[in-house]
Amino acid sequence: MSTKWGIETKHRARTEILHFVLSYSVANRSSDGTQHCWASEPFFSAESVGAPPVPIGTIVIVSATRRATKWTIGWMRDKRYRHAEEYLIESLDDGEACWWTNVGLKYLDPEQVKVHPHWSWTDRQFSFTDRWNHVCYKVKGADLELPCHPRFGDDYSVELTVRKKFSEYDVIAIRRFEDWRKLTKDALGKCYDDCKAELLGPRDEKVRLENEDAALAAAGVKP
Repeated sequence: MSTKWGIETKHRARTEILHFVLSYSVANRSSDGTQHCWASEPFFSAESVGAPPVPIGTIVIVSATRRATKWTIGWMRDKRYRHAEEYLIESLDDGEACWWTNVGLKYLDPEQVKVHPHWSWTDRQFSFTDRWNHVCYKVKGADLELPCHPRFGDDYSVELTVRKKFSEYDVIAIRRFEDWRKLTKDALGKCYDDCKAELLGPRDEKVRLENEDAALAAAGVKP
């Protein structure tokens, strides 16, 4: 039995996931066979005796099926027990979910899913991110104050963040909006300008105080 998990397309998210899997989860060796490179982020097998249960919400590979399907790699969305373990897998292709049983499963470390939130973005959210970056870099000429990836809420809310370059994400300015679908390029530009002004403020104040101290020292007055 299968059901549609959502109506939003996620083609770009699928491409991002497959790129990661092919780049970091597949072992390879040189053409002459002299060097072998193990996968740095391998999938874990859930088939061995005593293996921990497959985490819900991570990427899985379904094996031991009669043929390859659009659920061969997908999201683990739920599981239940009806005479045997059953797993609800969401296809990366079109978001359709299907219950599977009597199959083999391998899963990606859930920590990788946490650090790649864009794997769950819709195509429209990717397009919004493209527009946000375009405004910041192409229109506003971002150089030392850089835009970060948006943080989308479960509804249509979004957090837009600008950080100081080389700041290790500890010097940031954040703006929150209720509906990212309503943000025009002008609104995004104003958001960037406001965040940049906030980031420049403390630096300019520090420079001013340093200049005052230097002037007092030159005049022989202790600050």
